[in-house]
Amino acid sequence: MKTLIRNVSMIFLPLLLCYCSSISEWIKSKTQDGPVVSVPYHYRYDLPSISHVDINSQTKIKNKVTISVAVPKFSVERVISTNYKQIDESTILLNKYTFEKEVKPYYSMNPSQLSFSVKIYNNLDHVLRLAGTIISLQADGQLLQFEKSNYNNFLNGILLPKEEKQFDIPGPSTESLPSKCTLGLFIYDVISEMDKAGNPIEKSNFQWYFDFNKKNITEMDSIKTQIVKMTPEEARSIGVYCKERQWIEKENKLR
Repeated sequence: MKTLIRNVSMIFLPLLLCYCSSISEWIKSKTQDGPVVSVPYHYRYDLPSISHVDINSQTKIKNKVTISVAVPKFSVERVISTNYKQIDESTILLNKYTFEKEVKPYYSMNPSQLSFSVKIYNNLDHVLRLAGTIISLQADGQLLQFEKSNYNNFLNGILLPKEEKQFDIPGPSTESLPSKCTLGLFIYDVISEMDKAGNPIEKSNFQWYFDFNKKNITEMDSIKTQIVKMTPEEARSIGVYCKERQWIEKENKLR
């Protein structure tokens, strides 16, 4: 009898241990996070650059008004986007729900659009009002759409005698511009001379030219995915919606 029990034990004990191990692994798969999987990812974008055609022409002087224009330096910032997608499953243990977590990089352009910093110095003996001036922007001689509302702040500008002010004039998005072109910024009908009574006697036009280029950049990066387990409370704490058991069961009944 003892021999029979020993033989049975030798047969069933390994099976029981194997079964318990399988159960343990199954429970672990239902309650613990999986490994991080990394996949190579190529991110492509255009990096703009703009510079004065003639660096010495940045500042223009017409009679008693001086205007200078500065342009932005474009840069990119690597930003991480993290998304969670809930995976439907029939068995839920320890109130842990399954999500696929994706960590994906992208590159944000700064600034996202063309802009000009226009600095004006009023050397007149009277107040200089910019109302009535006209701003035009061209690419290779072709007029670009330029909303008047973009430079309302400039048109409303008032400078006291010997005062200097700076105005930011936003232009179009860099995506709407050609890969390579010559940009022209024109400011027309600026009052540059007045008589003793303060009446305008002369208006001047100002213009600047810029080389604009877009360089195609490819960044070698990776997208990381992982199967993660979270309770509804853990999901809500990071702003993730979790469809709980009762709603899953209700939806399954309606199918």
